[in-house]
Amino acid sequence: MELVTMTMAVPVWVLLLAGAAAGLGGLAVWAARSRNSGQDLPLPETLRHPAPAEPELPAPAAPAQSEAPAACTPDAENFFRRIYESASVGIFRTTVDGDRVLLGNEAAASMFGYATVAEFLDGCRPERAYTEPGQREALLEALQAHGHVDGFEILVARPDGSRKVLALSASLDAEHGTIEGAVLDITARRRAERELQDSHLFLQTVMDTIPNPLFYKDGRGQFRHVNSAFEQFLGHGRREVLGRTPGDLVPPEVAADWMERSEALLAGGDGVHRFDTWLRTRGGTRRDVVIQEGLVADSAGKHLGLVGVITDVTDLKRIESDLREAWATYRNIFDNAVDGIFTTTAEGRVVRANAAMARILGYDSPDELVRGVTDLASQVYASPDKRMEVLGRMQEEGVLRGHEIEVLRRDGSRTWLSLSLRAIRAEDGALARIEGVATDVSERRREVAELAQRALTDPLTGLPNRVAFEREFERMLAQARRSGQTVGVLFMDLDGFKPVNDTHGHQTGDELLRVLGERLRERLRVSDMASRIGGDEFGVLLWNVSGPQTMERIAHEIIEALNQPVDLEACRCEVGVSIGGSLFPAHGESPRELISRADQAMYRVKQQGRNHFLLAGGEDDGDGCAPDAGCPAPAAQAGPERTGALAAGAMAASAAMAADGAAHADPGPGEADAPGAAQAEDSAAAWALAPDDEAPGAPAPESPAPGGPEGGPDDADALGETEFGGFRLEPIE
Repeated sequence: MELVTMTMAVPVWVLLLAGAAAGLGGLAVWAARSRNSGQDLPLPETLRHPAPAEPELPAPAAPAQSEAPAACTPDAENFFRRIYESASVGIFRTTVDGDRVLLGNEAAASMFGYATVAEFLDGCRPERAYTEPGQREALLEALQAHGHVDGFEILVARPDGSRKVLALSASLDAEHGTIEGAVLDITARRRAERELQDSHLFLQTVMDTIPNPLFYKDGRGQFRHVNSAFEQFLGHGRREVLGRTPGDLVPPEVAADWMERSEALLAGGDGVHRFDTWLRTRGGTRRDVVIQEGLVADSAGKHLGLVGVITDVTDLKRIESDLREAWATYRNIFDNAVDGIFTTTAEGRVVRANAAMARILGYDSPDELVRGVTDLASQVYASPDKRMEVLGRMQEEGVLRGHEIEVLRRDGSRTWLSLSLRAIRAEDGALARIEGVATDVSERRREVAELAQRALTDPLTGLPNRVAFEREFERMLAQARRSGQTVGVLFMDLDGFKPVNDTHGHQTGDELLRVLGERLRERLRVSDMASRIGGDEFGVLLWNVSGPQTMERIAHEIIEALNQPVDLEACRCEVGVSIGGSLFPAHGESPRELISRADQAMYRVKQQGRNHFLLAGGEDDGDGCAPDAGCPAPAAQAGPERTGALAAGAMAASAAMAADGAAHADPGPGEADAPGAAQAEDSAAAWALAPDDEAPGAPAPESPAPGGPEGGPDDADALGETEFGGFRLEPIE
């Protein structure tokens, strides 16, 4: 009885503290168990039962004199109280039904969200503190089954709305209807674990989105992490890969080299290494790869493993091979092309050229051309304005094809090129460079000129032919109408030429025609034109003659020149010439009218004895107009059929005057004097046709110009250059 009395004299909180100590031991066991297993224990809840009324204890009996009293000394009581109150573990006692808290320390009050123990005891209803359904029921079942739980996790809601994760170690006192134990706040640890898990998931997601195979190997060379691309590339699932080495997954010869390199890196090699090798994919296809691995170390610098990436370079190697082949092909074309290939800057500096381009411009090598040409406008283009024109079109259009320009070669000579250009633009759209191909078209232009010359030149005498005569006649009349000038036409036929042909042969006749054609050309001014119409017929166009007297004087000079004997290899030949003439506008307005009138006059001469001149409208022409009289323009008369219809067109023939410089016409307004011996020398040269971009190939605009057919002797046509439909006829040097 005394023993019972002494036992009941021990304060209740001392007993609870002893239970709390046991609970802390249980928490320690739970913590060790949790760390070892690596698993989170299920979340529990706080439980309650109404605490039964404490039974009344019998009055203590007086202790026997022979026994020593059992008592808790004040020091021991204070010691246990301090532990109870200052413990970081929450200590509690609740009713089984969870209606109220019977006892708790400050740590428990704080964990459940109360400022003081008194508030905790007064305001906390454990059955309402659980946030997840079924937690409290699960805890009660465990307690009723085992009487005690360790490390049971619960999620509680605090009065301020916040939540805490608590680890509960508790015992059920069924006799008294209470639950007592201790709780530990593990919210921060669970948050850290969750963040770590989220980081792991994030990292794995990032790895899985990377298209290249990624992996992590530990210090023993075993795969610990791989991404989806790694699984797909090698054809092994993640479970098949983790914990295995390259020797288990790749061909032996590749695995041996790979593991040797990895071991060397882990042993203290460079931080990253890279090597080329090959692997077989899921379908057994061999692929060329590059494997790159880097060291992973802890904070102390200890090597933990290797992280790496596998790059499939099979397609890249194939592309590189194709590019090398294409480049070799391009280089071969570039170096051996017949046409010039080049690149220039927008400012006009050559930055690249092939051998053909250097050869076209007269340089010994492409390097010499690149170093030598720094300004295309002044060094290459014959006309700097053409360079500006090309540059403007490139900036606007970006492409230029078949553009022909005249260029200067290194030695100063000129040639013609056909350019096909393409613009290379900077990011802002500005013209940065120009790439192009240049073709030398000088020979083609020369051939075209020769063809045009043949089309408009009599091959025997070198004089303009009938087509050229008709075109030039149209052009002269158009200019005469604008400027108010006169135009004379002489139509002539040789007398006695047929016997020469019949007696000595056509070869002798041809030689005679060449000599007579040259004599005829020598008797004219540069502004006039002589033409072989056909057979032994010739025509002459006289620009700005002053009147009938001038026409007659010129005709007699021609008769005198052609009457002179011609010494040929086969014979000494003498012929005469019958000439008829007409004037614009006195005798007609069109070439057809004027030639018809001159032809009729020439036939009159034939009928009257030959070898002299008759002007249309003269007394012998049947209309009562003397050669020295001004004649009104009569109605057009039909000439013989052999005169033919005259085509319209534009052509200027170049002719030089005789070396003696005698003038055959009275100088009219804007009419030039005889050019002298120098021009006579040029007139002996053959005709050549050279393309002229500025030649209109049609009559000049309807605007009068002072002097000459188009401004006097300074006019290009009056100086011996003749336009043939876009080509300019000029003497060959």
